[in-house]
Amino acid sequence: FNRLQEEYPSIPTYAAVLGGQRLSTIQFSSNGILIIGNESKGVSNAIIEKSTHKMTIQKGSQGGAESLNAAVATGIICSTLVK
Repeated sequence: FNRLQEEYPSIPTYAAVLGGQRLSTIQFSSNGILIIGNESKGVSNAIIEKSTHKMTIQKGSQGGAESLNAAVATGIICSTLVK
């Protein structure tokens, strides 16, 4: 991650975290780096601090799961990107 930021300092980074900005409200750039952590540990604090955008997949109106599998979360985020 540090190497990518050094080589491409102007490219925004989007980290999927708990308590971030709602995914549906983020204005995504035409390019960027998507950061997804693993299911048990998530994204490290060091990377979260360096990320330009912290985003959260909001729960539905009926509640929803407390956490998502990393692949499912990635699919939801990518689906949002192409809309």
